[in-house]
Amino acid sequence: MKQSAVMSTRIAFSVLGFLMLGTLIYTLLTDGSPFRKELLTPWIVATPIEFYINVVALSFWVACKESSLISGFLWILLLICFGRNFQIHMEGK
Repeated sequence: MKQSAVMSTRIAFSVLGFLMLGTLIYTLLTDGSPFRKELLTPWIVATPIEFYINVVALSFWVACKESSLISGFLWILLLICFGRNFQIHMEGK
C-alpha cells in the first residue's frame, strides 16, 4: 500500500515537472527571452530576492525532513532550478 502511494506520488511529480518544462519551452518560443529591456523594472530585483528567501526557508525544511544527505541535496537543487522557472512564467500572466 505504501509502495503504491510513493510510486503514484513520483509519477505525479514527474508529470508536473514535464508540464513545467513544456510550459517554459512554450513561453520561450512564443514570447522570447525574459531578459528584454522593457521587462527590467524594480520588480525584477524584488522577485528573485523574495524567491531565494523562500528557497532558503524551504531548503532548511527539506534538509531536516530528508533522511539521506544526497536525497536532500537533490531536492534542494531541483527546488532552486525548477522553482525559479515556474515563478518567471507566472509573472508574465
